[in-house]
Amino acid sequence: MDTIVVKIPDGRKFKLACEIQTQIPKKARYGFEKSDVKRNKIFKYDTGAQFTCLPAKDLGIDISEEDFIVYNQNALSIEAIGIDGNSRIKYYLIQVERFMVAGIDLGSVPIYITFDLRATKRLLGMDIIRLLNVEMNFDKKEAIFCTTEKFKDFKQRKLRLEIKDLFEMGIYSKDDSERDIDWQNIVKDSMGIGERKYATQEIEAAFINHRIKEENEK
Repeated sequence: MDTIVVKIPDGRKFKLACEIQTQIPKKARYGFEKSDVKRNKIFKYDTGAQFTCLPAKDLGIDISEEDFIVYNQNALSIEAIGIDGNSRIKYYLIQVERFMVAGIDLGSVPIYITFDLRATKRLLGMDIIRLLNVEMNFDKKEAIFCTTEKFKDFKQRKLRLEIKDLFEMGIYSKDDSERDIDWQNIVKDSMGIGERKYATQEIEAAFINHRIKEENEK
């Protein structure tokens, strides 16, 4: 479905039903095995969150964080530091096979998961939101969603939207003028403590370090 109409709730929070299909690691007798999962979850539509995230358990991942790192040694991760300067929460990038937002199929996209039990909310962040055109009609209390022309053109060339593509498409901007925003990111919503770093910078630095690591291991 290319276009969909969603009712805008009376309350302050705008939430959307999303469907995720992917493979998750499961403990096996000898190491790990992959298991196909499909989950329907409600995400908060959050323009203050720079990336889309949810708790690992919401995807049915029941192995420990340590086991996940062993299973996926090359996983890209970012760490957010709380406003108190001590609280930290780590997120891991995963590539899901299918992500649907309110019935719109975005295909395979990257999202972030965390094993930190303090982070309990599912947030639809700007990395996914910017793949969609959104028209708000507050008179009718309706929001109309459709995929952007840029994303449609991209899907003609490539099926999987990966993190490197988010930089190339300008979703994760390298423009410092766009980064210099005093925003409060996902940590405020998921942990209730606030955050002063710029998520785009964190993601870009993690991505660059990840690519360097991959090149050194070749």
